[in-house]
Amino acid sequence: MKWKYWILPSVVACITAISLGTSAFIWRAHTAAAAQVAVRARPWTPYTINYKTHSKQPEWTQPVLLGESMEAVRSDGGSVEYFVTYKLDRSIHGEQLVLSLPGGIRIVSKERLGLMTATRDGMEDAARARQRFEPLQSCAMTLEGGQMNPTPVVTRDMLLGYETFKIVSDMKILRTTLWRSAALDCAELRMVTEKIDEKTGQFYQASDRIAVEIRPGEPDPALFELPKGLRNVAPSELAIAAKHACCNANLKDNELAALRQSDEHFQQFRYDW
Repeated sequence: MKWKYWILPSVVACITAISLGTSAFIWRAHTAAAAQVAVRARPWTPYTINYKTHSKQPEWTQPVLLGESMEAVRSDGGSVEYFVTYKLDRSIHGEQLVLSLPGGIRIVSKERLGLMTATRDGMEDAARARQRFEPLQSCAMTLEGGQMNPTPVVTRDMLLGYETFKIVSDMKILRTTLWRSAALDCAELRMVTEKIDEKTGQFYQASDRIAVEIRPGEPDPALFELPKGLRNVAPSELAIAAKHACCNANLKDNELAALRQSDEHFQQFRYDW
């Protein structure tokens, strides 16, 4: 899992909630045959990457920092992703940590709220193995090996000392440019997203998420410790609390509906320690 910020924090929070809410359902949709894929999977490339995300609009004199994030991957496939988003006044809008460990353990936590959603489902290891990009296929593929739509323009580019595949996907009103490093298992070193005015062809809102520190090798073991003192709740309860904390608002009916499958998954595979 990579974090993508391209509009103001309140909308980012909604997209994140829906994405996390559906991810467990997507993983559960894989068949038992995927377990064989996991067994044969190549070793993971270990690294730690820290990012900053800036947003800009034409009327702004300079880009505004709207987020910071971190992604770490171990050679055994364990991963941790952390992000914090800011309001325009630089106060914290929201924060979240996603920890995935071998054995199908997946923990989504919000420490500031004292809450988490923790599950353990053996099928998730196989699903994560299938959801890896393939460097030999130029990293210009979607998850599950499908082609991007529309077909992107792919070139080679150097970024932060790494040779990358620069992938430009232009959907007329939304242009996304990714830089993926084959040496780091296709990790995204940068992502620029631009919202385009269809009439003028000019951007009117953009974001730039770029790596500011890259550390190859095994990450700090402390990043992978199970959280302590957090209450384990269903995904919908976690999302409701986060929406209230950040925006003093409630989730919409369609947002709650999107989390229903994740709540059922939580009921079946809840993990406590």
